[in-house]
Amino acid sequence: MSADSTPMPPGKRQARSWVMLLVGAIFAVLGAIEPWTAADAALHARPATGKVIATEGGIGRQHSVHAQVEVSMPGHKTFRTEVEDALGLGSWTEGGTVSLVCTMPATRSPHCDLDSALDRWLFPLVFFAIGCGAVWLALRKRAAR
Repeated sequence: MSADSTPMPPGKRQARSWVMLLVGAIFAVLGAIEPWTAADAALHARPATGKVIATEGGIGRQHSVHAQVEVSMPGHKTFRTEVEDALGLGSWTEGGTVSLVCTMPATRSPHCDLDSALDRWLFPLVFFAIGCGAVWLALRKRAAR
């Protein structure tokens, strides 16, 4: 008889259920924070253009980009900031321009992102869905006992 065919003790099953509930809750909370930021950008952001100064490959070194940009925004001085493009949707050539959206948080220091709804909404909503699904499964298994 193999080790896989023996039933799992109830204590381990319950611990695994708590871990799944905790991980699901973490994913759901983190996934809910980012859509809030994306909604803030959609409602309050100002369009801007950025001149690409320097780029580096991101985590994947294939599609993601981390760039230094010089941002020109109507009514503000030109400033430099860093922009991350996780999906590689922008045209990141040094000296070229990219479309950005910038928000002014309470610190009065503008925060700029690539003007791409897909880049702002995709990952947070996927994380939120995974978290909610894990919480639902954990609660469903608990209720079945």
